Amino acid sequence: MLESFLSIKKAIEYSLKQHPELVNISIVFCHNGCTDKTPDIISDIQKSYSDNKITISVLLSPKGKAIAQNTCMRHIRSNYVAGSPIAFIDTDVLIDEKVIDIFLSQLKLHPNLKVVGSHPIPIPYEGNSFIRSFWHHVLNCRAYFPKSEMTVHFAPEFHPYADTDPQPIGAKYEKRSKIYFHGRGFILRDESIWDTPKDAIAEDIFLDRSVHFRYGPGSIRVMYNAKVFFHPMNRLKTFHRTFFRIHHDLRLLKREHPEYNTMREFAKTTLDWNYICTLNLRWKTNFSIYYLVRKYYHFLFKHKLMYSKASAFDIWSYDRKNG
Repeated sequence: MLESFLSIKKAIEYSLKQHPELVNISIVFCHNGCTDKTPDIISDIQKSYSDNKITISVLLSPKGKAIAQNTCMRHIRSNYVAGSPIAFIDTDVLIDEKVIDIFLSQLKLHPNLKVVGSHPIPIPYEGNSFIRSFWHHVLNCRAYFPKSEMTVHFAPEFHPYADTDPQPIGAKYEKRSKIYFHGRGFILRDESIWDTPKDAIAEDIFLDRSVHFRYGPGSIRVMYNAKVFFHPMNRLKTFHRTFFRIHHDLRLLKREHPEYNTMREFAKTTLDWNYICTLNLRWKTNFSIYYLVRKYYHFLFKHKLMYSKASAFDIWSYDRKNG
């Protein structure tokens, strides 16, 4: 938690230098039931940190990420300055110092953008367990190689900035890259963009479909140089829980919001085996195992052979935010 705050603080300070128009920045933490020392750390930060440009607020909410985020949004809206962008950063990640600057620069450069997302990168496993090291590299192979994943349906209209404002990863890749952002770090142009329901559904499952539905292609862009470092999965048990959560959210989205079905179809991705075949044997093997694991879980959940009876509350609840 402390390392996460320090990385956010460093990114804010970098952005203040690059964007003199920034006058006041409000940081809002939400403690929602975790049993680690996060609340104490936040309290210490709040007491010790002072800056006339930066204010820190601490909120409490019941367990569940969606509940916590909506709690934050209610607080933000009650103190909102019109036109202010709103960034969401998970408190268990580390962000590169340029992330917020990249977010703000993109919003300034492209008026039609409503959301700018970051690129999550796994923090390398440093333990001594061979099994955990093995699953770390298998379950997170896509994050290590973003070019390994492409959309099922080629739709370059979702990436109108790829040629005119190319990213280091290349315009060719961006045109066939995913059209959704990841929830670990992103920015909204203003508070009106947020319309995620109060039930337990992930913002990166619901919000990207909603934004595309309301504002059309070209309203979301993922910046691959906006790096967010996260603690990744290294156990099949964690993968099962994550897979179930995603499966549950997609089922809920389909049932409650059929108007987003077209957007959901365009959001589907697949592995690019032509690219994967250019990697060394170790990573080819990792991707092959990952593919088989995904196929196995897809089959189980599709046929409800392993469909948990856990509620939405259980899916988004946690004791400690770790992999």
